[in-house]
Amino acid sequence: GVPKCANTGSSCDSLALLNGRGTMTSGNEPNLSNTNRNGAACTDGNSGSYQIDESIEQITVTAGDIISGTPVPSGDFIVEGGRAYVTVKLWCWNTGASDTA
Repeated sequence: GVPKCANTGSSCDSLALLNGRGTMTSGNEPNLSNTNRNGAACTDGNSGSYQIDESIEQITVTAGDIISGTPVPSGDFIVEGGRAYVTVKLWCWNTGASDTA
């Protein structure tokens, strides 16, 4: 399933839960499939090689805001309707020019 924060706090981190993608070569995702599309599973796909082809490795959500392009943590708890920013560690294919969200 989709990762969720274990505890309340000012940030939440997926740690190593997302490493890899599907059953791709040398990068089997330990908790596949952890994607969600309107409450339904949405598989990542298995083609490619780990750390060569696209994969999302880590997601961190932190209470705070982006000011002049810089993340500024607030130290407050993450709450519904509150402001937060998301940091994503990922692998792009080649130069990343063909990868879009």
